[in-house]
Amino acid sequence: MLAHQVAPAPGSIPDNLDPFRRVEQCYPQIAPRIHALLMLPPLDAATALVDLAVSTLHSLPAAALPVVRSEIERAKNYNG
Repeated sequence: MLAHQVAPAPGSIPDNLDPFRRVEQCYPQIAPRIHALLMLPPLDAATALVDLAVSTLHSLPAAALPVVRSEIERAKNYNG
């Protein structure tokens, strides 16, 4: 979603075969945050990545956000 909604940094060259590659070059402001979030425990990472998506992306399926957040919380409560 990032590669489709946010323009890459000036002078960076997005990977034309795989938009998931070269994130650190194309999005130097966001990539360290993504990396740090991926180091969190899975459910904490999920919550933080949803928050990052909400603050970064231009459009998200608004109706899905409460459902996703609810499912993450349900999984957190299930896991103790």
